Amino acid sequence: MSCSTDRMVRSARAWVLAGAVLVAQASCVRTPPGPGPRTVPALSASPAPRAVPPPTTASPAAVDRALPSAPLRRPCTPAAWPRPEGRTRRILVAGAARRLLETGYSESTARFEARPEGSLPRRDELIEPSNLRQPLAGCSDDPGGRLASAGALYRDDATGLEIGVTAVEPAGKSGRGWLGARCSYRLRDTRDPTLYAALEPALVAPFNELSGVIRQGQAVFVRLSFNGYAAEIGGRGNYLVALDLCTHEVKWRSADLSSNAPFVVLDRYVITGYGFTRERDWLYVLDRGSGAIVQRVALPNAPEALMVSGASGGAVLAVGLYAGELQFALHP
Repeated sequence: MSCSTDRMVRSARAWVLAGAVLVAQASCVRTPPGPGPRTVPALSASPAPRAVPPPTTASPAAVDRALPSAPLRRPCTPAAWPRPEGRTRRILVAGAARRLLETGYSESTARFEARPEGSLPRRDELIEPSNLRQPLAGCSDDPGGRLASAGALYRDDATGLEIGVTAVEPAGKSGRGWLGARCSYRLRDTRDPTLYAALEPALVAPFNELSGVIRQGQAVFVRLSFNGYAAEIGGRGNYLVALDLCTHEVKWRSADLSSNAPFVVLDRYVITGYGFTRERDWLYVLDRGSGAIVQRVALPNAPEALMVSGASGGAVLAVGLYAGELQFALHP
């Protein structure tokens, strides 16, 4: 054999050995298993029914977690209503008469109280009414038979409330022969529409109009009154209603003929009055938690203005009357 032939034989053997090594290495490589042959189950005369799991009910917490996140409005805090006392107390103690103000301040009962939050006015702060009769007129009786229109609105910046007439129901004639109405009202926070309360017809006596409101947080105190004799409305009307803007509840309604005068909210009590020409005149202390009468004080004539001065526990209530002024020490 020649040298060239020998080199060719050795080269061929090398290629054969290299191929064998590659085959051996390939056999050691792991490959992912394929789908494999499909197994077809044997047919039977009556196949077994497939088990269906029972339905499940997700818990509210699970539902909340499943929902996409979204910004939520901060929940409101209901008003803090004190527990009713259920007994009478001597809150007002008569003192010496004095001038209510150097200017002889006096306001008509047909005015509208509106003051910021806070249970005790400052020494020099009066319950300065805003005139409510004009924008919401026509919810009492009228000699010309003019009635209010549903949709009338009044916005009060002091309390942050929008007061609207939602319905007007003809009420026939009052005892003085004038046509009148019974209105429904809605009070709503001007910045947060979820804070609101309503005065439905069952809560509003005929011929009585919304003539005053005081707000403390989410608690609202409303006066419904009639500018006339009690006999002209059958003795039904002139009272206060307490509302909660957060829960939209009516907390209480005071007795008939307990308020057609200004009123103040002081700690656990609401102080107001009632009086009219040739009628008995009274100053009332109401329980702020229930509206029940805690104390009643006879007055020489009708109350027309109230002012509180001093600190809680040693405050003084000055009452401006139709003629004259009175002063009472407060012992809440």
